[in-house]
Amino acid sequence: MSAFDEAFVLDLRIQFCGEADQTLQTLENLLIQIERQPDPQKLIEMKRSLHNFKGSSRAVGFANLSKLAHELETWCEDGSMASRVDRVLPLLDAVKAAMNAFLESKDASGLIDFVWDLA
Repeated sequence: MSAFDEAFVLDLRIQFCGEADQTLQTLENLLIQIERQPDPQKLIEMKRSLHNFKGSSRAVGFANLSKLAHELETWCEDGSMASRVDRVLPLLDAVKAAMNAFLESKDASGLIDFVWDLA
């Protein structure tokens, strides 16, 4: 990859992290609301946000984040998200921490190799 291409990808990933931070905050807020009172409309909104996050993360080369978003989308579809909030909130915090580490170091390996355990 040329220096121009590397700089371009880096810029895209930085922009992704800025937008993803807002998305993750929205997801956290929705999770808290869903935990308090499950609401089909909130699940639809959450699924929509996860779907956008999934596509954006794949576009910038963060395939594992995309796979994670896909799994969480499935939980919205099957109605099990409300019972899994306690597992998802720390996971979103871990994604934020990996994004912050990337923004500080410009080393994307933490996001490229992001691993999670949903068990």
